[in-house]
Amino acid sequence: MRSSRAQQYLAGHPRIDPMRIGILGFSWGGIIAVLTSSDELTRQYTGGTPRFAAHLGLYPLCWVHRTVLAGTAKNFEPTVYQKVTSRPVHILDGDKDDFDDPDGCERFLVELPAEVRPQSLCNVAFRQGDP
Repeated sequence: MRSSRAQQYLAGHPRIDPMRIGILGFSWGGIIAVLTSSDELTRQYTGGTPRFAAHLGLYPLCWVHRTVLAGTAKNFEPTVYQKVTSRPVHILDGDKDDFDDPDGCERFLVELPAEVRPQSLCNVAFRQGDP
């Protein structure tokens, strides 16, 4: 994943603290931001280190993550979310999105294995009229 190469590059910079590099993405980038919380993918692409300090997926099309869990994703094994890096993961989505079901991210969180679900995963739905 390119995000892992970018992280490795930044981690090697003398003026950047590698323990404070986070990842944020919107839409497809949000999918990547959430996927990089996978311990399996982190080991596959970086050998396990460095790890992102935090993950923020904005409108990360949670139906994609649900296909990973269901074993129907083309590019990812269903084991991807069996273990996560234990770094904070936040998912911000909206229920007025034409590309995802209004409860898609909520269902993704519920479908995660119980042992990874409590690890700082957060879903905030913005509803029409919210400030």
